[in-house]
Formats: sequence, structure tokens, C-alpha cells
Amino acid sequence: MRIPALVFASLFGVTLYGCDLEDSWFGIGKPNNGRLTLGVTDAPADQLAKVVITFNGVIFQSESGERRRFDFDPPKQVDLLKQQGKRELLLDDVFLEAGRYRFIQLLISTGGNNSYVVLALDEASRFPLFLADDGEPFGVSADFTMPDRGKLDLTIDIDLRRGLDGAPSVGSFSIRPAMRLVDTDASGTIAGAVAARLLRSDCARREGRFVYIFAGHVAEASDMRRGGVGPLVTAPMTQAAAGSDASYRAAFLPAGRYTLAYTCQGDVDQPLTEERIPFSPLINATVAAGAATTANFTR
Repeated sequence: MRIPALVFASLFGVTLYGCDLEDSWFGIGKPNNGRLTLGVTDAPADQLAKVVITFNGVIFQSESGERRRFDFDPPKQVDLLKQQGKRELLLDDVFLEAGRYRFIQLLISTGGNNSYVVLALDEASRFPLFLADDGEPFGVSADFTMPDRGKLDLTIDIDLRRGLDGAPSVGSFSIRPAMRLVDTDASGTIAGAVAARLLRSDCARREGRFVYIFAGHVAEASDMRRGGVGPLVTAPMTQAAAGSDASYRAAFLPAGRYTLAYTCQGDVDQPLTEERIPFSPLINATVAAGAATTANFTR
């Protein structure tokens, strides 16, 4: 098994010094401040049982270049594979200066018992997880405005399918920044089923079953690499029993229009190379903020 990597986010280098995580509630009414909640979720990886990351803190960089650092004491250890369709809060209603922000960096501890991968095929097989050695901090390009004396709820979706690299033969795994930032309150969910009769002949291999979700209305489905565009997210199909419909679910999608297609060869799709994998006919769906949209494949 090999899970490829992709440099996906625009990032930045920083040198920062600590500040306290907790802010005084007396600052709520002070101009130029708001309250921020930040969670982390996961776009699932293939053939893994656990992907555990220890977060030490988070850094925000404003449009003007000012930086704000929150340190976690104790650090927060998160199994990302348990966050599919939900999230783990890193910051909960904390005080952040109002204004426009451009970057978010996640500070993590790697290796050993801090960050590691457990293979689905062997729960006892644990491998250390490190940051990819490319000089890039682990973070995501951002473009959001913290409201003056208001509230904002954000979610970072870490795409392990695009960002995780390694193999048991290597003895370790590494992770690159492949993630997207979502306004939680302005997002929704797409969920549905793929009819069982569509899976009988050309979709027997369960590890290849994925639904690809593209932003907007597109004319053609493509792999994760083609043309530098590719899907916004991919969602694995699950089947409760042989002969039943397969289901999928993708959460934290910004409100708007989407195009969907499924493939039976998603496991061969490599984010750094182009594969001409076959897709089903396209279907369209529209996501509303705070709502769940149903989109079924019936042909």
C-alpha cells in the first residue's frame, strides 16, 4: 500500500513567540475583537485504521502581517479518521482581534507516541508520522474576516488522501499540507446512495469505490490531478451487505452548486500524476447552509 502526497495549500514561514491561550472575558465588549471557534475534520484516507496527530497550537497571520499564537496546554491529540463527517475543536470561542486574515498554521508534534499511523490490515502495526521534509509549515491559505465584537466558526478539512505519504516498507509515514478552510455556519452536507445494480459488474472491488464531488457545474469528471483542478473532496462508498445499495457522505461543503460522479477505480488515483480513470454519468446537487442534501446515483 502506498498513499501519495500533494502540496496543496499556500503556506508561509513564521517565527513567533507564545501568548496565553485564554483571554479575559472583559475583552468581549472591547472594539476590534471577536470570538473564534476552530475545528478540524478529515477527508478520509485509504486502508488505514488510525491517523493520530498531536496539535501543540495554532497561529493566525493577518492581512497586515501581524501574528497571533494560541498554545495548547496540554497538547490535543486527535485521531483524524474518527472525524469523518464531524470535527474536533481546537479553539472554542476564544478572543481574536477583528480584521482580515490570510494564513493559519497548525503546530504539531511528530513521531513516537505523538503522531502516528495504524494500518487497517494490522491494528498492531503502528508507524511514526512526520511532517514532509519540504521546508513548508503545516498550514492552510486563508481568506476570512474576523468580525468586530462578533463570532466566527471555522473548520479545517485535512485531506489525508492527498496529503499522506508512506508505506510499511519505508517504516514511517509523512504528511504534507493538503487542506481547505470552511466557514462552518455557511456549509452543508451531501449524502446519498449508489444503487446496488450499478455495483454488480464493474465495481466489485470495494477499495476503489469513491464519489468525487466537484465545485460548480462541470462538464466532465476528472481525477485528483488532471488540469490542476480535480474534485473538491472525495467520499468513499460503504456497503452494509452484499447486494445492498452503497452509501456516501461528504460534510463541511460551502453552500453552492456541485457536480458528482462515482468511480470504481478511485484507489488507483494518484494526486501527483494524471490517471484516466472511468466515471459514472454526472449528477448535480445544491448545498444550503446548515442543511443536508440528498443526491442518489440511479443510472
